[in-house]
Amino acid sequence: MNGRIHPLHSSVARERLHRIHGMDRMIMTEEQREVIEDLSLSIFTDMVNTGQTFQAALSAIYLSGLQHAAKASGEGE
Repeated sequence: MNGRIHPLHSSVARERLHRIHGMDRMIMTEEQREVIEDLSLSIFTDMVNTGQTFQAALSAIYLSGLQHAAKASGEGE
């Protein structure tokens, strides 16, 4: 492994899949996953380095995702 976060293989994920209410699965390319991972880790690192709480860091990552999704769907313009 190269130190990056790796999702479960689909065969294992199916066995362990527990649907969480209100959450959907999304299929994405390796490149898309890496971009999201890099952005999330960057936000987390910045928040932790400024002394923010873990909860605040997770909130920042979540809100960033919402902002990017809104922009991608044309609602955030």
